[in-house]
Amino acid sequence: MDMGIEGRVAIVTGASAGIGRAVAEHLAAEGASIFAVARGTDRLADTVDAIVSAGGTAAFQALDVTSDDAPRRIVDACNDRFGRIDILVNNAGGAAPKPLGELTTHDWQGDLALNFVAPARLAVACASVMRAARWGRIVHIASTSARRPDALFAPYAAAKAALVNLSVTLSVDAASDGVTSNALLVGVTETDLIRANAEASARARGIDVTEVMARQLARTAPATGRFGTPGEIAAAVTFLASEAAAWITGATLAVDGGILRAI
Repeated sequence: MDMGIEGRVAIVTGASAGIGRAVAEHLAAEGASIFAVARGTDRLADTVDAIVSAGGTAAFQALDVTSDDAPRRIVDACNDRFGRIDILVNNAGGAAPKPLGELTTHDWQGDLALNFVAPARLAVACASVMRAARWGRIVHIASTSARRPDALFAPYAAAKAALVNLSVTLSVDAASDGVTSNALLVGVTETDLIRANAEASARARGIDVTEVMARQLARTAPATGRFGTPGEIAAAVTFLASEAAAWITGATLAVDGGILRAI
């Protein structure tokens, strides 16, 4: 099936590992040129090398997406390299577990900056370029915690709920110019971040990391009985970035193995 992605240019944030890297590789396999963004140069370079080795086209920019000038730098650099911006995948994000009563102002501000403010600002900047071209796809990687919050990740859950709200706002604002905005409610996925959080929790509790992972799976209780994979998330992103999804905007798609079960 021709996804209509060949020749497009996609910005993918958090592209150095996990879901972001899988998304970059999937879009590249469909013929998109990838502009990969993350903080770490070495792992970003690995992502780009893997795409190029597979016959794709990619470039990268190492920066902190929460910096004040990040949206301008990303948009300018992508335009300079590829001359256009067609797809944005807002994937960069993360959080560490912490009980509500122990959260500081810094914790709240940091999580909101990374998981909401940074993707919001970049989406608005990219939408402006897309609207001028009268074609664009914005996909936000949110979380099931936007609808089913976890008390150990309260700022993260609040930020992801705000990101879903913003996605709908963007969809209303930009749809008439051919730009769609959708969000994925991603369930627990086996990534480096999940593993790192599990290891931190295991150290704090004095138990084995496999037990923490098993407890996490039991707590979230996906109907499939397993963690998701980055490739499964990337497949959904690729569809929403395609021509086939042209009439889908303002949607929140649960890619969670059956964690969210409400109608």
